[in-house]
Amino acid sequence: AVVVLEWVLGEEDLGDHFGGGGGLTLGEVLAMVGRIARPPYTTRSGSGNAVEHRVRPAADEARGATSISKQDRPSTNAEGTDAAIDDSKAFRARLVGVHHRTGEDAELLLLAPVSPSQDPAFALACGLPVGPRPSPPGCVRHVWRCLLRGGSVGVGDRVVCRAKESTDDGRTLALVATVAAREGMDAIVTLEWSYLGSINDSGCGGLTLGQVIDKLGHFPRPTYIKRSEDEEMGADEYQTMHALREGSVAALSAGLHLTGWTMASIINQRGASVARVTLHVGGGTFQPIDADSAKGHRMLAERMSISSTELAALRRAVDEGRPIIPVGTTTARAIESLYWWGVRLRLEVPQKRAQSVGREQSRGGAASTLHVGQWEGFRLARVAGGGGGLPGAAGAPE
Repeated sequence: AVVVLEWVLGEEDLGDHFGGGGGLTLGEVLAMVGRIARPPYTTRSGSGNAVEHRVRPAADEARGATSISKQDRPSTNAEGTDAAIDDSKAFRARLVGVHHRTGEDAELLLLAPVSPSQDPAFALACGLPVGPRPSPPGCVRHVWRCLLRGGSVGVGDRVVCRAKESTDDGRTLALVATVAAREGMDAIVTLEWSYLGSINDSGCGGLTLGQVIDKLGHFPRPTYIKRSEDEEMGADEYQTMHALREGSVAALSAGLHLTGWTMASIINQRGASVARVTLHVGGGTFQPIDADSAKGHRMLAERMSISSTELAALRRAVDEGRPIIPVGTTTARAIESLYWWGVRLRLEVPQKRAQSVGREQSRGGAASTLHVGQWEGFRLARVAGGGGGLPGAAGAPE
């Protein structure tokens, strides 16, 4: 259906008294009376984007009109326009357990690995070293930053997360998180796992951390999806069809409605190319904004990556003047961060230094992590002498 929406302030009988909305926008009205769809559709094709069509008022009309229609396919993807998607994949980052001494309920939300790698996909694919428990000094350890809920859990304490069901031979898989540091809900934990009752102290059959979390963990549930604790979110409904690299603590919701048919339509019928970037959604997606101004809100870092091939595809689109439509805010943040990193290289880093970034990265030197700060764009704009002095992306040097 296509509908025309109007609104009025007041509790009196509406009658024909539309148009007295007190200057409220449609978004403000929907924020007061609308609700986000709670359970997702069982099939992706049942979902769609809501498209707002604004009609400018004619000279002899007192007001304009706004209509909302459902968009089943990306009709805004015009000829000569490319797309960019985020191929990050959500993992079961929420772990529910108990304090090892008191039995108090405790909960972990894994945010980012510290060791054996800062790349979540790599860390999740790693297992434990073979050897006695606890691991001897010098062994690779699984250390993660996380949010920790459980007031009595302090440094040195352990949170034990057990599987609900045992294996055929009566063993129970358990993960133990030992708290190395904690400040409020922010914590750093060391993770180890084994089968309780196992006669083999060398681990649990070569399981990786990702395999253990798949058995013990849960997908963090968005607050607007109303379900009972026993109603688990399925892996299929909580991933985009192009999800590839594990590392996000929440689903990339903007791409959940895309199907293989939709993507094929974009590529085959419209001749568009689709570039892939990876930005892992971090704990900031659950962080409330309670500051009085944007300046007082601290953004949490998120890890992103892009291959040289995909970066070259984005460069070609820019050089040829083809618009790039990012699917979702994570993709937009990734592309925007790439631009600001390039600006930083051109304005602040000597050419020789810029050419050595790749070599230092391979050696794990100072440039192994390319960081774009929360206020980087504003700072670099000042360095450039204002927005008009910022370099364009087209024609940038390699």
